[in-house]
Amino acid sequence: MKMSKTNKFALREVGEIVHKARSGRLIVKLDEKNLVNAGDLLFNSNCVKIGSINELIGPVRSPYASIITSNEKFQVVNGDKIYKSNLRNLEDGGKSRKFKKKNMRGRKK
Repeated sequence: MKMSKTNKFALREVGEIVHKARSGRLIVKLDEKNLVNAGDLLFNSNCVKIGSINELIGPVRSPYASIITSNEKFQVVNGDKIYKSNLRNLEDGGKSRKFKKKNMRGRKK
C-alpha cells in the first residue's frame, strides 16, 4: 500500500483509471487489499477531488469501481493513480458527521 503526502494531506493509493464509460463514469481497477466502500470520495495525486464511488463491481480478487465524477470536464488519462484520503476532514469538507436523532415525541399517529 503506497502512501503519498501531497499538499499537506495524506493519501492512500487505491487503484488506477482503466477508462471512461459512455455513461460518463470512470472505471477504476482497485487494488485487491484496499478497503473502499460505495460513497467514498476519491482524489488524484494533486488532492483534487475526482468523485465518489457509485458501486463496486467484479470479483473480490480483482475488484473494479464505478465512479461518478464531480466535474464532467475531468481529463481522463488511462493509468492515472487514484487515491483515498486518510484524513476525515478532507473527505467531508471539514464538517463533522454528527447525526441528530429525530424527536419522536409529540407526533400524532
